[in-house]
Amino acid sequence: MQTEETIDYSQMSDDELIQKFKETRKEMEYQDGMALSLKIFLNSAYGAGALSSNVFSNGRLTNASVTTAGRMLNKSVAQALNNKVRELLGEEPTTELSEIVQVDTDSNYVTLQRLVEINHPNSSEEEIMQYIQGLIKDHLQPTINKTIQEVHDIYNTKIKTTLKMDQEIVADTFCSIASKRYFANVKMSDGNRLNKDKLKITGISMISKSTPNAVKQLLKPILPMILHSARGALGEKNKVSEYIKEVKGEFWDIAKEDPSQISRSLSVNSLDYEPRNVQNEITDWFNCKKFAKFVEGEGGKEDKYQTAPVNSKASIVYNNLLESRELNTRYTNIYPGDKIKMIYLKTPNKITGFNNNVIAFKESDFLRDVKLTGDGIDIIDIDKQWEGEFINKIKIITDTIGLDLFACDVTFDEDEW
Repeated sequence: MQTEETIDYSQMSDDELIQKFKETRKEMEYQDGMALSLKIFLNSAYGAGALSSNVFSNGRLTNASVTTAGRMLNKSVAQALNNKVRELLGEEPTTELSEIVQVDTDSNYVTLQRLVEINHPNSSEEEIMQYIQGLIKDHLQPTINKTIQEVHDIYNTKIKTTLKMDQEIVADTFCSIASKRYFANVKMSDGNRLNKDKLKITGISMISKSTPNAVKQLLKPILPMILHSARGALGEKNKVSEYIKEVKGEFWDIAKEDPSQISRSLSVNSLDYEPRNVQNEITDWFNCKKFAKFVEGEGGKEDKYQTAPVNSKASIVYNNLLESRELNTRYTNIYPGDKIKMIYLKTPNKITGFNNNVIAFKESDFLRDVKLTGDGIDIIDIDKQWEGEFINKIKIITDTIGLDLFACDVTFDEDEW
């Protein structure tokens, strides 16, 4: 039987290669599904381990023991890797993790930058990748294996192959915002050199379900630019600012053509709020200062008026507008649990009143019927929408790496928009 190692792909026809690709992709999807199922199963078992009703459990002590053992193992590996890199640099061991970028729950991120700068200052990228692979194979992986074996010996584990750690990625740029929140420009994955750099994003919600589809397409190209700018080149920083200037124009064009395309997608949980004035007296929705509800204090806490969250406020404004414009026969009200789209407006305006700066809708035709398209586009606060959906998303990262988008050579001329 042929194994993957003995197959000569160069002898295959195009049809055979396509068929092999389909079979491999199907196998990968199956294995990914099995891995996810096993992960969910193990997580469930871990959760069940803390239940006092579980006959195989010692209550919370079971989970605490697993967590403590895992942390001890990971920190032991981090310390060993740190000292190994320092040894290669000709430096003494230290308890300070100077060569460890981040210690996560089940992984460590090691920097080899100083070793590369010393041993391969003018080498090509391919030579550097080969050098790093050699370091991993000859030094880092044996250090990991030895440390894990020592942990096995300390705990006197029955099965000596229970725990293991392998290389996951090699990246030329790694930006950490917090534990479990980082992004990296990956050059190698699972020991394999990638033909094309891959952007790995973990725990950073730049693009989420609520992000408008049009904005998702504008956000994707900027991450690699930010990664390159993190290396400190002014030219790369200016590319980021130039791109922002360019896509702001695209954002405005999209908004003018169809405002629903820049609207945030959300769900609404509660509409149990009433229009109130400054003194919290009930008033009409068009002139109200806020939407709020009375909440009776419990356990000695004071009574208070709870202001509606922005998605609830937007939905209430929409429902009231349907009634006042007699559009109930054309559009249905928004109810708790509904999926909505939301957009910010300038105030005061003749559609939503003096203080209602946001409105929800379910169908894009609604914006046309209430004159929020065409000449009415001026009522939509496109700048606020742009800042919330684009600028604030990338500032999560740029603020972390100290990149001041507005301190570069590019200026933003508002008259152009």
